[in-house]
Amino acid sequence: MAAEKKHKLTQAQRLMLTNLAEGRTWDSHLSGRSAFGGAWATVRVLKNLSYMSNGEITELGRTALQNT
Repeated sequence: MAAEKKHKLTQAQRLMLTNLAEGRTWDSHLSGRSAFGGAWATVRVLKNLSYMSNGEITELGRTALQNT
């Protein structure tokens, strides 16, 4: 079985996962229209990596957050 490639979290990804892990919404740290617009790319990456699902952090996401 091949080892899964390790993904280094960006600051934006870390903030979103931290929000979710602490029971807040993923966007609670954002302010302003441009910040929300740019955040959708981060959400898409977190979903593609299976770190986030249905607006909640996954176990894989918690593991990634702990390893930063």
